[in-house]
Amino acid sequence: MMLLCFNAAQALTLQATVERAASVSPDAIVAALDARRAGLDAAEAYASLGIKPKLVIARTYRGGATTASTSIGATVDASGWLSMPQRAAEATAARYAAEGTTLDAQYAAALLFISAIEAERALEAKTATEVAAEGTAAAVRVRVTAGLESELAGRSADAAVLVARAERLRGAAEVRITRVRLARALELEDLGELEVPAPLSLPSDAAASPWVDVASESVRAARWGHLVELAGWLPRAGIKGETPLAAGPWAITLSATWSFDGLAGPLFQERRSALATRIAETELEALKLDLAAELEVAVELARAAREVLAAHQARESLSEEALTIGRVRLGAGLASSLELLRLQDELASSRAARVAAELEEQAAILEARRVAGVRW
Repeated sequence: MMLLCFNAAQALTLQATVERAASVSPDAIVAALDARRAGLDAAEAYASLGIKPKLVIARTYRGGATTASTSIGATVDASGWLSMPQRAAEATAARYAAEGTTLDAQYAAALLFISAIEAERALEAKTATEVAAEGTAAAVRVRVTAGLESELAGRSADAAVLVARAERLRGAAEVRITRVRLARALELEDLGELEVPAPLSLPSDAAASPWVDVASESVRAARWGHLVELAGWLPRAGIKGETPLAAGPWAITLSATWSFDGLAGPLFQERRSALATRIAETELEALKLDLAAELEVAVELARAAREVLAAHQARESLSEEALTIGRVRLGAGLASSLELLRLQDELASSRAARVAAELEEQAAILEARRVAGVRW
């Protein structure tokens, strides 16, 4: 498999991610091959059907006399003709299944992409928190030396730096993990820079999932399969024209041949096919209802995640304002360094919550778009 390398000049985008996922996902590749195989089966069924002509040249010895004759005939199998649309429906269902599998692979890769972006954002926030903690610790040490703060305040500031550093290291590990997972899903050696995507829009309330199309074609195939079993009770019709090799009149014969199973096999096969049709129809209706409910829930969750994100963004803004005020108060001697540390912790917490809310919102929107069958 060819490996692509993205650098700063050519950042990996969300669109490029889903396009590559469609071409390298093993599930998508296997589903596409299954669809091709079903198409070949349908083509073979078409090629093997039709009127089957037969030419017979015979010489018969009877009672010392020799009789020569030639005959031309043709037979038609009704069940064979009815199996053609059944195979066509099966091939169409396989094609829709390949499309649905590809979409699922694309949305899985898109979610990994968003996770990698959010991990990088979280690392930036944690790095900024560590830098701020180091600055605060340096300022507190100066105040401790000047006798304006206690030694306990200095120890608390140093401890806050260690906590922030641990969070930053944990965030760096999360970045590496998400990038490795994304690179594995895309079969890339190096991801390079990831381009921050524009916010995704919510899908409409109407679902167009290819899995509904798969179930619909399965119902159509089951119905035609039932007709094939019913046609097994019909005779095989044939027409034959016969004349002696020597000059003589032609004889035209129309025939109908029935085949009976002593164990009533065709009867059981017909009843099984009828039940299979009912099962397929029931599964289709259940899938439509489940999909409609799943889409409604997914859209509602995405909207709720968007509202939660707005709340966390407002909280982060308030925390930033509070920290600014705290620094002014500390410089004026109206606040302690411990109060400033508490405000820094609050800002770090609100920033981390905002980043997590962004990921939850994007993941919820991706899930809603997947359920709705939105194509990339």
